[in-house]
Amino acid sequence: MKAWLGRAAATTVLGGREHARRGWWIRWFRRGRPVPDDGFQGPDQPYPRHWRHLPDPWPPVSGSDPAVRDRLRRALDELPSTWRAVVRDRDIAGRDGDVVAGGLGITVEQQRAILNQARAALRCRLADLLSRQGRR
Repeated sequence: MKAWLGRAAATTVLGGREHARRGWWIRWFRRGRPVPDDGFQGPDQPYPRHWRHLPDPWPPVSGSDPAVRDRLRRALDELPSTWRAVVRDRDIAGRDGDVVAGGLGITVEQQRAILNQARAALRCRLADLLSRQGRR
C-alpha cells in the first residue's frame, strides 16, 4: 500500500509540474489550424473528416525563383522567434531535435510540435503564392 501511495503521489507531483509547463507553453504558442475545419466533411456526411475538395495542385517551382524565396523569407520573419529558431535549426542547419530543444530550453515534444506548426504556417504562406487564385 505504501509503495502504491508513493508512486501515486510522485506521479501527481510530476504530472502537476509537467501540466504547468504545458500550460505556459500553450499561452506562448497558440496552436493554429493549418486547414480550416470547413475544408473537411462533417460527421453527418458520407466521409467524415475527409476533404470536401482537394487543394489546388501547385505548379512546379524552383527554389531559386525570387518570388518564392522572398515569400518564404517574409513568412519566416513573421513567425514567433522560437518558431523561427526551430525551423532554422532543424530545416536549414540540419540539427537534431534533441540539440535544438536543449538549446531553446524546451522539451523535445514541444520542439516537434513547434516545428509542425511552423512548417504548416510556412506552407500556407507559400500556398497563397502558388495557388491558381493567388498566382499572377
